[in-house]
Amino acid sequence: MAVCSRAIKWLAFTYPLTRSFLGISAQFVAVYSRMGSISQQRPPGLRSLPLSKPAPEAGDRDSIRIDPMHQEIYRLADEGKPPTEIARQLGRTTGEVELILNLRRDRHE
Repeated sequence: MAVCSRAIKWLAFTYPLTRSFLGISAQFVAVYSRMGSISQQRPPGLRSLPLSKPAPEAGDRDSIRIDPMHQEIYRLADEGKPPTEIARQLGRTTGEVELILNLRRDRHE
């Protein structure tokens, strides 16, 4: 009888946990299935990112083709505009503009 009593107490303790787990599992499955359809859609205004190209060889630095957006950022920076102004003007984030400018500096050092 003691074994039966302990089993009943154990089930009483674990049943709510099991129900919660099953509910969370069902929600996870629903979200995961929606992710497939969401990944096929692109929100308005979201730019697609270009595919990355293999890095040029070390001696090939003169043949590096610079992205037109980077060229525009470099041009505006060379005119003395701060990254915040460049970002606002081009519809980019300040962090992105600063990163592009820092990478340019690293490349020239």
